[in-house]
Amino acid sequence: MCCESVSYKEIHAYMLRKTQEYYRDPPAPLVQDVIAAYEAQGDEISYDEAKPLVSLINIQRYLKQEMAEK
Repeated sequence: MCCESVSYKEIHAYMLRKTQEYYRDPPAPLVQDVIAAYEAQGDEISYDEAKPLVSLINIQRYLKQEMAEK
């Protein structure tokens, strides 16, 4: 059996939608990465403080990895 074909337009729309979703509410592993980076510098930051500090590039990398796994 073959996979269902997906158009570039559908992929692009999915990526934009997920990027916006993750920008508003980043996945926990990305937030934990921010917390770990602060801890490595000897600083403490709460989960809620770290959420808005997740970078767009890290969100895009996460999404790319997520899509590669599908």
